[in-house]
Amino acid sequence: MSSFGEPQSYSREELLLYGVSEETLAVSSRTAQSFRFTATNHFSSAACQQDGGVRLADGGWLEITDGSVGLQEMEKALYSTPGVERSLVSAEWVRNHYAWVVWSLAAQEVAFAPQLGGRRLTPDTVLLRLKYRYDREIDGAQRSALKKIFELDDSPGQAMVLCVSDILPVVKPVAVTHVPLTLGRISDTHSTMAWPGLSSSSNIFFSADLCAPSISRS
Repeated sequence: MSSFGEPQSYSREELLLYGVSEETLAVSSRTAQSFRFTATNHFSSAACQQDGGVRLADGGWLEITDGSVGLQEMEKALYSTPGVERSLVSAEWVRNHYAWVVWSLAAQEVAFAPQLGGRRLTPDTVLLRLKYRYDREIDGAQRSALKKIFELDDSPGQAMVLCVSDILPVVKPVAVTHVPLTLGRISDTHSTMAWPGLSSSSNIFFSADLCAPSISRS
């Protein structure tokens, strides 16, 4: 997406004009796991009604339930995709990755609306991303920088780029702020590839940095 230039901010009206749907605009890091596609927005009426579901780009079969598609249907589609060994993938793994894939694709549509509006957050793309993560993490046994650190296999002093997916203020005797951090594959409190959640609080210095220009906001 580097050819699209810098991410831009658009009004709600502009986003809708560019093709970003209302359901995509409603996606956040907290709601992504429960996100459901309206089937008729992505498939023909005939495809939605056929027995056995719809065959997606990676070869998986997607069932349509009451006119929509969500986590459960995408989980079954992943299991039916050629090259996926069901016994190696837990439901928790799929839940975690589905949420972060949906969230990231929705964010891309909003940030690059003229180029991606209405074309990024689709069932096909979600399944392709899930399969890609399966290939790297499960099949290829690759780990992110943070996972290696948490498993004591790497130094915590190395440089890395993190994405702040949410900021959750918590009332405590000493004011702290919980900062979920995502790095494409894993996060500090909300993981994007591997772990379901590692709860931690930012220190006072990092909390102050949240208001500084050194942390860019999406």
